[in-house]
Amino acid sequence: MSRLLIPWTLIDTAPVPGGDGELRLKRRGAEFSIMLGANELMNSRLSGSEEALATLSCTKIAERAQPRVLIGGLGMGFTLRAALGALGPRAWIIVAELAPAVVAWARGPMAEVFGDSLGDPRVRIEVEDVGRLIRAGRGGYDAILLDVDNGPEGLTRDANDGLYGLDGLRAARAALRPGGVLSVWSCAPDRAFSARLRKAGFGVEEVGARANGRGGGARHVIWLGTRADSPPRTRPSRSVTRKSAEDGPFFWWDGETLVVNILGRPAASRDAIGKPRGHQLEVSVTTAPRRGRATDHMVRFLAGEFGVPPSAIEVVFGRMNVNKQLRIAAPQKLPGPFRRT
Repeated sequence: MSRLLIPWTLIDTAPVPGGDGELRLKRRGAEFSIMLGANELMNSRLSGSEEALATLSCTKIAERAQPRVLIGGLGMGFTLRAALGALGPRAWIIVAELAPAVVAWARGPMAEVFGDSLGDPRVRIEVEDVGRLIRAGRGGYDAILLDVDNGPEGLTRDANDGLYGLDGLRAARAALRPGGVLSVWSCAPDRAFSARLRKAGFGVEEVGARANGRGGGARHVIWLGTRADSPPRTRPSRSVTRKSAEDGPFFWWDGETLVVNILGRPAASRDAIGKPRGHQLEVSVTTAPRRGRATDHMVRFLAGEFGVPPSAIEVVFGRMNVNKQLRIAAPQKLPGPFRRT
């Protein structure tokens, strides 16, 4: 039977966080569609341009040994899977998805579409506003990929307009390392957006991509904005020496702020800083994981280890999750895993 003769079945609905619309997940045979009102946001048969968003971006950072990538929007996982295929085993990818339902759909009715991508050790899924992660991640990313609307305007919710305005683009530029790339997917060209990218300090390329890849389909646009400057990296002063301040696989420096990826071990027998586990540092605390209390305990424990007050440690994400990122302002000492010999 032709798929066109199979009726669509409504699988689930969910409100848009912070917006007025409703997301609808539909299925027709093996085909999935996510709708917002009359707009189809994504379809499981049309993956070409979403994959191109990842492959074009990853080509720009191909020479980096430990690239850190932020993807805005989980969707149906096409961009994530393409990024995993293009990046090496030491890459680290955060996917920020604002709608909890989209993550639940990925693990539930659309699990066959996602395959094993969500379980890849290089991947962290955060139910979070990608704009917040951008603003908190100064100098922390090699690439930022945005596919949260149908173009550079807030379709899913008005607050997303802040991603594409001049202030939002400047925040994205600040979140990138020198030579990093901001990539934005769109269903149509937008000259004004290209001009804003340039004004925000990006070198701009516009690349056409087809919805079905080489198979044709609708023509989409991908902007590649490259941060081309090479400012000198500042290092922490005072008691943290230059020798001990080199970046590692689970941490990096943003000026005098240390950014750390942590794998929490709550309800442990003692508070302790453990060993690096890939792109994370294992940290154990005795407090049980109830309503963020284990993370709060961890902040107090690490404050003593780094010689700073607890107020100097910001939890970027993961307060209610074992996967966390912390920013530690001007640490006065470094525990063993951070020191180079």
